[in-house]
Amino acid sequence: MQSKKRKSPFIFDKPSGKLPKYDKDNDILLDLHTKMKRQIEKIRTKFSAR
Repeated sequence: MQSKKRKSPFIFDKPSGKLPKYDKDNDILLDLHTKMKRQIEKIRTKFSAR
């Protein structure tokens, strides 16, 4: 018996040539979310230190 070589799944995936659209609104929301998380962590550490 011959051993069958495992085919790569990427052979059949053809790139579309399109990059995902830059979502400005989503980027702003993510930025605000991370800033808020940092502020909350600062407040938590400040109160837990007391």
